[in-house]
Amino acid sequence: MVMLQENEQVLLIASQNAAAQLRKIATLLEQIRDAVSYPETGPDAAEGKIYRIHVVSVNGVEAGPDMLLPHRHYPVTIRQRRHSDGNTHTGYWSFTDRDVRDTIFRSEMRDNDSYTVRVSNLNKLYFSANTANTYFELVVEK
Repeated sequence: MVMLQENEQVLLIASQNAAAQLRKIATLLEQIRDAVSYPETGPDAAEGKIYRIHVVSVNGVEAGPDMLLPHRHYPVTIRQRRHSDGNTHTGYWSFTDRDVRDTIFRSEMRDNDSYTVRVSNLNKLYFSANTANTYFELVVEK
């Protein structure tokens, strides 16, 4: 009889511990859901930010920063910055590293030209240029 009471107590304690762990798991899952579903409310929201891309060398390739955009609904404006060094800067952008090197698949830009696209992450954009020290801006707007 004593053994039966001890087993019941062990089972009761185990079920209480399991219930507490399940509550913790549920809370963590809710936090993950909220972070994934509503990332624009967090401190690292990408809205209204400008990211600068610097193509250092001739025909060098630079990727955009690793910045996840919520729900792929923010427009991203790609703009080639105006250069005052006297050189004619021709910049290129594309959605892949390979395509930005290929004249058929890349988009060409000159100073102050801009395109607007929608991407899930800014690192999906690649940049190159025919002149060293060419600058681009990625403007994320909500």
